Amino acid sequence: MPLKTFFADLKTNGFSVTTLQIVHAHKIIMQYANWVKNENELCMYLSPLFAGSEDEQQLFKQLFEKHFKTEPTVWEHTKAPSPPIEERLKRHWKKFIALYAFVAFVIMLVIIKTFVRTRYFNPEYIEISIRNKKDFSKISAEDVPLQAKTNEKVELLTECRYIKQKSPLETEVLYSWGDNSIADAQPWHIYTKPGKYDLIVYVNVLYKNAGIMKDTLHRVVNICSSGNSLTISSPNNLGQLSVGEKIKLEAIIKGEEKLVKISWTLDGYEIGTGKKLELSYKQAVEHSLICFAIYDSINSPCTLEEYVNLVIHNKKDLAKPGVQSNDTAVRKQADAVFNDEERRQYLSSLYKTLAALFLLISAFFIFLWFKELKKTGRIKSRVLDKYKKLTASFVSTQKPTVLPFKNRNYLPVQESEIDGITKLLRKRVKDTITFLHVEKTINRAIERAGFFEPVKEARTRQSEYLVLIDETNTDNQQVKLFEYLVVMLKKHNVLVEKFYYQKQPGLCYNVHEPHGVSLEKLYEKHQRHILLIFGNGYQLINDGKKEFDEHYAAILNHWQHKAIVTPVSFVDWQQEEKSILLPHIPIVPVDMEGLILLAEMLTEKENAFDIISRLKRNAGVFYNTADIDFYNVDALEKYCTVSGWTKMDESGAPVNVLFEWVAALAIYPKLRWEITLAIGNTILEKYGMHRQLNFTILLRIMRISWMQKGYMTDQLRFELLKKLSLENEKIARETILTLLKEIPQQEIKENSSNFEEKEVQQIINEFSLYANDPVFYSGYKESAYMFEKLWHDNLLKDTATTNYLKNDNQQWKTLINQYDRNTNTTYNTSVDEYLQTKEKEETVLSKVYLVLGLISIVVLLTSLGALRVLYIWDNVL
Repeated sequence: MPLKTFFADLKTNGFSVTTLQIVHAHKIIMQYANWVKNENELCMYLSPLFAGSEDEQQLFKQLFEKHFKTEPTVWEHTKAPSPPIEERLKRHWKKFIALYAFVAFVIMLVIIKTFVRTRYFNPEYIEISIRNKKDFSKISAEDVPLQAKTNEKVELLTECRYIKQKSPLETEVLYSWGDNSIADAQPWHIYTKPGKYDLIVYVNVLYKNAGIMKDTLHRVVNICSSGNSLTISSPNNLGQLSVGEKIKLEAIIKGEEKLVKISWTLDGYEIGTGKKLELSYKQAVEHSLICFAIYDSINSPCTLEEYVNLVIHNKKDLAKPGVQSNDTAVRKQADAVFNDEERRQYLSSLYKTLAALFLLISAFFIFLWFKELKKTGRIKSRVLDKYKKLTASFVSTQKPTVLPFKNRNYLPVQESEIDGITKLLRKRVKDTITFLHVEKTINRAIERAGFFEPVKEARTRQSEYLVLIDETNTDNQQVKLFEYLVVMLKKHNVLVEKFYYQKQPGLCYNVHEPHGVSLEKLYEKHQRHILLIFGNGYQLINDGKKEFDEHYAAILNHWQHKAIVTPVSFVDWQQEEKSILLPHIPIVPVDMEGLILLAEMLTEKENAFDIISRLKRNAGVFYNTADIDFYNVDALEKYCTVSGWTKMDESGAPVNVLFEWVAALAIYPKLRWEITLAIGNTILEKYGMHRQLNFTILLRIMRISWMQKGYMTDQLRFELLKKLSLENEKIARETILTLLKEIPQQEIKENSSNFEEKEVQQIINEFSLYANDPVFYSGYKESAYMFEKLWHDNLLKDTATTNYLKNDNQQWKTLINQYDRNTNTTYNTSVDEYLQTKEKEETVLSKVYLVLGLISIVVLLTSLGALRVLYIWDNVL
């Protein structure tokens, strides 16, 4: 394992790496080599050797994973779950429905195309007739025999028409003439022998070259050797006869054969004989009258038949058109002469497959429709429960406390000067007690020819520090900076005892002395410590006399080594620092140069240093803050313009990274040290400037006036939010969400102000991200509902955020985006417009599923209809 460079990284970041620790690390690796599965587990084994606190554990893990390139398990900005297909469908629902409708339309078109021949031509209205081409007067009924002589050409005419539309149809015909000849498609035939023959005609009805119907017709053909003929002489108005009118008919016979009998039959009954017939009717009827000319017998092929249609009307109905008789031949299922069975089987399989497929698809979309309705109902129910719980905390009477964010002191990178400073601070210092230095006394006596002169020197002792931190304003972020400085010193084995004071340093407190202890008693307990006051020290000045307070002077003089570490920049020092404090107690700025001076000064005699002159040598590293109006955004941006902090964004525009960091602090309504570090870390990582997160740059931020007050005005927050780039706003909101979600649930009581702060801020940030990209941040959908209710009920107390998000006239850019489905573009919008549109889109997904289900049902019904047509074709026709 290449641990040498890793140990060097640990030392660079403030870890104590001794020879014994290195030996123990190698022993652990050898001992657990068979147990450790990966680098993450190895990190867990090694961490206790080097890390002595939670912060150090986090930093150790971060350095280990960076060095060995393991899977990142350290804190990163929040990422929403993978976007579900439903959200993408919701965004592009028009395209999806159009595509699906097009596919369904194509499928239905294919179905319709394949059975259109039977859909538009009902077999009941298809009429097929066969006539003797030489005698068009013959009725084409099936029971009317065809008459011809031997060796005479019998030529037939087969007609097919669609009665309903009077449309002619095409036919394919095959004739079986009944005389043992081969069936053929020729419409004519010559019989050589007299007799009665059964003619079978196979007809395949076509429409646009596609078969739509098959039928088989049977006719009787009478072949006689002589050329007899029979005609009926009758009035021309047989179809317009009235009731009671006499009808006179006469049979005219021509031919060589001897006639046996002329018979007239009506509906199968003989009503007369002879050539002439006279009859009348008392009521309106329709009859078919047959005249038989019998030469041999009724069954002789030479027997002639002639049909007469009689239509008797009432006189009042004579103006009406006559009723036509339906002489359509009896249909029977055709044999396999014209066979398209394979095609029908293929179509049947196709329709069944499509029907089954779209049955499943339609059921699936209907299921999704019901599921979406239930899902929306469940979400709204959960939101309502959460909303009631949240609003209950708004009336809480509990005293507000601080949200317990997880410590982030492991994030800043240690500067190289810290090693030198802490090394000097750990040096032993001279005590007030002296002792006889024997060796030097002997040497002195030898030098003076035996004259005894004792040599005394001050004893030295381990350096221990008593730090008093000015916490007059508990929200002052400089307090957190001083605490971080103390943590850094402790990491480098500097012995530090920490106390706080408010307003006056006469009474100090810490976790062990929560009720406070006087400065006098502190001296009794820590008289051999080096006293360091972290603050501007103005409490030590008598305001009335404008001089160092005598009481504090008397107490502080008890300590041999003491100093004030002030956050005031050296170039901002006024009379208070130079003329009042400095003559009585050493004072140095908290800048890295000031800390170096402090460390050097404590190892020597304080009075040997001219602090002012020493600081002036490095005057170029100090900067002015006193004359800057930090509530002016332009002045603040100028203050943040530091060399090396300008980077280019993706579009090539310059970005003031430090200002982006400071502006991002406006997202949260309170100034918190943990948020400052976390946001700074994520933004700096984005620009590849992680190592710039150090004490020096944090001090620059903490010197901003409103950071010292611990409060940012609503107007300033509003202006900073408008200036913050959207990409960094998104990163900052993700970071804040991570911090909020890290807080253990058991540490926050419901119906408390802390619960309100955490929940409201989580809702605001999740809504902002969801409104920016509802697909990627789909997991924040419930927060969007919660935000909508809070917004409409005017329960958002964060004035700066509400004004920023309103953005009625779109004067600035926010994360609130609206998707225009007509142009497929995204544009910035106000919260009110977004929420109004969102209400309309609540049921978009369920409507999409319903429409898709209905389209599927239409295709299903089309497939079933086609199957029904095939069934009729195969089983009825």
